[in-house]
Amino acid sequence: MAGIQSKRFSFVRQQSYWEQLQARRERSKAMREQAEAASSQLSSVVQTAAGDQTIGAAELAAKMAAKRIADAADAERAKARKEAAAKEISIWRNKEPPQSVNAGDTTIDLSGGTITLSDGTTIDIKTGKPPGNYLKLADGTQIDLKTGHKVINIVT
Repeated sequence: MAGIQSKRFSFVRQQSYWEQLQARRERSKAMREQAEAASSQLSSVVQTAAGDQTIGAAELAAKMAAKRIADAADAERAKARKEAAAKEISIWRNKEPPQSVNAGDTTIDLSGGTITLSDGTTIDIKTGKPPGNYLKLADGTQIDLKTGHKVINIVT
């Protein structure tokens, strides 16, 4: 018995290799179209997300810039209010101290630091002594402050 023998026994007709190849092509085409649709949908979602992120970043930058401008304007207004308030405040200021004071016939010279009595005697404010080494009395005599003796000027 020469011939092709098969151990299969079936009532269902088997597809030929050509038919199997055509079916595989159809399935591959359907899978490729499905993958392209999924890819284009994913690309659309990613582009939308990227656009939203860019818009969001721009909105945040604009909000931060507006806040900086508002803060600077608030600071300027506060400074202007402070300056206006400072101008309205009346400050009591002392007069310049006098350089000399007259009390009757006695004169106090604050810039020189001396007191001149009515009889012409000059006294240093810090030491309580007349300036120099001599005390001049009202009658014109002088006393040496170191020794306490009367100074006699001899004219020749």
